[in-house]
Amino acid sequence: MTIEQHLAQLQPDFAAHLRARWVNAQMVADFDDLDLKIVCSLRTQADQEKLYAKGRTEPGPKVTWTRRSKHTTGTAVDFGLFRDGRYMDAVDNTRCYRVYQKIAKALAHPQLIWLGHIGDPCHFQWMTAKHTL
Repeated sequence: MTIEQHLAQLQPDFAAHLRARWVNAQMVADFDDLDLKIVCSLRTQADQEKLYAKGRTEPGPKVTWTRRSKHTTGTAVDFGLFRDGRYMDAVDNTRCYRVYQKIAKALAHPQLIWLGHIGDPCHFQWMTAKHTL
């Protein structure tokens, strides 16, 4: 999926903010010789339930800690850092964490929350009056 296809799935204010700051975020990744991509934007509640089941009632490691993800409301994205098409987060977790931290600064906005501080460094969510952490 392209960046524009992902952005089209998001809440309009969130999409506009990401669109306006996307070049800044990409420059941070480029500086570390990485490519930044959105790997998840909107997901259905059924998809969220399937992810929640992993590591609980279905085989595999736990993927998410919640059934009430902001992804289901179009107010969250997960980024991925890549090099030569290879997903780098699992290869060099510490380095990627530092890059995501810099990306959070490049995307800074009072409504944007980065969940790196609770162990989900690729996850960014947009807080609206209806949503709380």
